[in-house]
Amino acid sequence: MFLPRKILEEKLRSILTEDLGKGDATTMLLIPADSTAEAEVIAR
Repeated sequence: MFLPRKILEEKLRSILTEDLGKGDATTMLLIPADSTAEAEVIAR
């Protein structure tokens, strides 16, 4: 699936703005504050 860069950037900005305000409610309810994790991002 291909999305034009402008649409992708607008959607990503909207998603991040939502989480930055009060924080992500789902994450705050489900994941303890003292949790840690590791991840590896692989991009092509």
